[in-house]
Amino acid sequence: ISITTPRMISWAGEPIQLETEVVHDDPESLTYSWEATTPEGDPLEEPAVFEPGDDVANPTITVNYHASIFRVTVAVDDGINEPVTATRLLDVADNPCQAARALGIGDDYPADIAANCIHDLEDYAEIASEWLVDFIITEPVAMPEEE
Repeated sequence: ISITTPRMISWAGEPIQLETEVVHDDPESLTYSWEATTPEGDPLEEPAVFEPGDDVANPTITVNYHASIFRVTVAVDDGINEPVTATRLLDVADNPCQAARALGIGDDYPADIAANCIHDLEDYAEIASEWLVDFIITEPVAMPEEE
């Protein structure tokens, strides 16, 4: 078995589609068991949600808080042999902006001047400090003569 879903980054509340590849003579006889943990194997702060459940071949997984990196593991059992497992690391950011910054495409959020993924007073203060910066007159200037 392998999890064919590539390493992905998402954000809190946004599902990731999990895909598996299994080579077996009788795939209908297989049972699946999915689990989400920290990379070290400890329980997550809040459980991840598998839809339609953690016992299907290719569920979606949603983490409803910022978990950073987490690990998904699937165990597949045919009822005869020892269960086989596969794992994949996934990432969850607080919001789409942080996910984009983690991928290096944070410039898609140009209004986030402070680069903290929050549009707040700090961003507006930065914009205001640059407002009219090219038009500062530092000393008296003679008006051009009219022709």
